[in-house]
Amino acid sequence: MRAAMIVLVAACVVLGVIAARLVLKETELVRAAAVLRADALAADAIEAARDSTRLVALAGGSAGDSVRVWQRRIVQVRQRADSLDRAIGLERAARYRVEATVRELTTQVASRPGTAASDSVRRGEFVVDDPPYHVVASVTLPPAPSDGAMTVRVRLDTVMIEARVGCGAGGAGSVRPATLTLVGPSWVGVRVVRVEQDPRVCSPAGSTPATSAPWPAWVRSRFAATVGYGLTVGEGGRLEVRPVVAVGVRLGW
Repeated sequence: MRAAMIVLVAACVVLGVIAARLVLKETELVRAAAVLRADALAADAIEAARDSTRLVALAGGSAGDSVRVWQRRIVQVRQRADSLDRAIGLERAARYRVEATVRELTTQVASRPGTAASDSVRRGEFVVDDPPYHVVASVTLPPAPSDGAMTVRVRLDTVMIEARVGCGAGGAGSVRPATLTLVGPSWVGVRVVRVEQDPRVCSPAGSTPATSAPWPAWVRSRFAATVGYGLTVGEGGRLEVRPVVAVGVRLGW
């Protein structure tokens, strides 16, 4: 009986040493992966910061002449709440700042003003239909020394800009490059001033540390231990119920 206890204790010690070494190895792998991921995110952020707004030429002109497409790489960095985020009570995941300008209108329009027989007041109407501008100007010119008058009605088209966030293929550390794509009318000038978003948008593993669990899942899936009662053979071949500690190891990868 004493020999069996010695064997059991020795087996437990050996299994404990194996488990400790596996845990240490797993921890080292997790730390190495975390360092690799941090370096990959830093490199991606540097490349994104060097990027600027660029006009994209689509193959075959699929967007048409009246539509333009702009792009810029997004800096993937952890977002921190500011006063506005706290005021609206939402957790910010991304932040994009875009400037849009409408092109200047420069045009020359001809009209044929008529002359009224009764008062000799000349009147004319000028029409401009050049998106996004729609202008109608009515001009009245009475004989001197009376002042002329002009009534102008200007209507602007609605600016519709569509924003898309795209994630590229995964690279080192499972970091996927993020890109902001804007689609809008050709008469709008667009400049992406600032673009940043949390890594979890395109590279979700970067926001969840792999070391959050006290025991790595890889180890938990291969070791099991239990404490209870079991039947053992005592002196004289009698069956006895005694406390039992069982440790199991699953082999294979």
